[in-house]
Amino acid sequence: MLLSLIGLFDSFYLSYKHFKNIIPPCTGNIFSDCGQVLTSEYAYFFGIPLAYIGIIYYAILTVSLVTYLKTKDHRPIYLFILANSVGIFFSVYFVFLQLVVIKAICTYCMLSALVTFSIFGLWQKLFNLEKNNLVIASSSIIYQNFIKRIFFLLNPEIIHDVMVLSGAVFGRIRVVRFLFRYLFLIRHKSLHQEIFGINFKNPVGLAAGFDYNGNLWRILPCIGFGFQAVGTVSNHPFKGYNRIMLGRLPKSKSLYVNKGFKNIGSEKIIKKLEGSSIAYPLGISIGQTNDKKFVSGLEEAIEDIYHCFSSFQNSKVDFTHFELNISCPNLENSVDFYTPVRFIKLADKLKELKLTKPVFIKMPINLTANQLVSLLDIAKEYYFIKGVVIGNLQKNRKNKSFDREELKRFAGEPGSFSGLPTQKDSNDLIKTCFHRYKARFVIIGCGGVFGAIDAYKKIKLGATLVQFITGMIYNGPQFAAEVNNGLTELLKKDGYSHISEAIGVEA
Repeated sequence: MLLSLIGLFDSFYLSYKHFKNIIPPCTGNIFSDCGQVLTSEYAYFFGIPLAYIGIIYYAILTVSLVTYLKTKDHRPIYLFILANSVGIFFSVYFVFLQLVVIKAICTYCMLSALVTFSIFGLWQKLFNLEKNNLVIASSSIIYQNFIKRIFFLLNPEIIHDVMVLSGAVFGRIRVVRFLFRYLFLIRHKSLHQEIFGINFKNPVGLAAGFDYNGNLWRILPCIGFGFQAVGTVSNHPFKGYNRIMLGRLPKSKSLYVNKGFKNIGSEKIIKKLEGSSIAYPLGISIGQTNDKKFVSGLEEAIEDIYHCFSSFQNSKVDFTHFELNISCPNLENSVDFYTPVRFIKLADKLKELKLTKPVFIKMPINLTANQLVSLLDIAKEYYFIKGVVIGNLQKNRKNKSFDREELKRFAGEPGSFSGLPTQKDSNDLIKTCFHRYKARFVIIGCGGVFGAIDAYKKIKLGATLVQFITGMIYNGPQFAAEVNNGLTELLKKDGYSHISEAIGVEA
């Protein structure tokens, strides 16, 4: 408050001197020449003296701060932050003009710049959460109203590749990572969990199926993600299908997906990731190679998965856990591990590896509760299986969440669907799993997360962590930070001091 008043007084003083056509008494000093600065063409903005604009600027800071202190309403602080951020930009510009262009210093102008910089430094600590919320809200508005509208006019597979490439490039630039962390990242103690010795700073993760080849691990933690799953990775590469692999269903809040484990193969991904120090929990999602040249039967599928696990187990990749994807509905071959006999054969084979990293089984969501239980009753007997991911894509096209007209565009296409059509089935299976196995399995909830309320619902049904892809595509890259901030508010509202207190309360 004091700094704002000092700035306001300084602006009033300069405005008064300008009105009286008097140069303030610093002209001719060794270090400054106010006259040269204040009479220059740069002392005006569209014909308005900068001193007059300074009065408006500092008045906004003072009034918004007083309003906040009296009402405790955070909205005036958003105005305060915006005004000061604009003030920082112009202060840097005007200091540059004095030092480089005019080559003279106005003491009063430099005082104003010093005040602006001091205010900026103070609110970083006092109003960091408000800054974070303002950036997230602004990013969401820009994405929803401009960027998404352009993106959704273009081929989704091309847009996906462009976004992954952009994320990979940004992630390699230290100053960009710093800027993103500054804008989006706030640590919430209430969201931090240690699971199997792994530190999850928040429960929000990127699901397998977006970062096929491990390109985004540098940038994702800078925009709010607490972990991610790379892949799904297979022992041999698969380039994808020569037909529609991605499609959008905006009215259904869904994506059509038919990628079939598109990736460059375990060997190249390991080579890419080895030697890198990865700053947050990185999961490797593994599935069978989607190529009949390598896998055409059960035994070949088991050997293929085994060798992929073995490759990562023996590598120097800095990852924290595995996901075993037994539930992709979009593979060319017909080998699945939903039946107990097949699942036992696969688990017995993986047991030979004596895996040291925890394994999460990614489950299909089109199972009945009894089918899920039959698989989990087997899984609980294997020490290395520590949790489950519930779940994968929606195959049932009769799901009530679909807009029937949108769905007609994909008639005859073999793929499945993400997003809202997966939500109810995912939630039902999470509840069943937690109710029966809460002491045995950690649950990662996945499917139909479009906001903090959706993520919180999965947590209350029994999920310890949550994942999404479609929610980010429909809401924007700031979505992870948005969900985290929303979760902290929901926890506070329900009287919980830590996320662990909310896990399973509705199961």
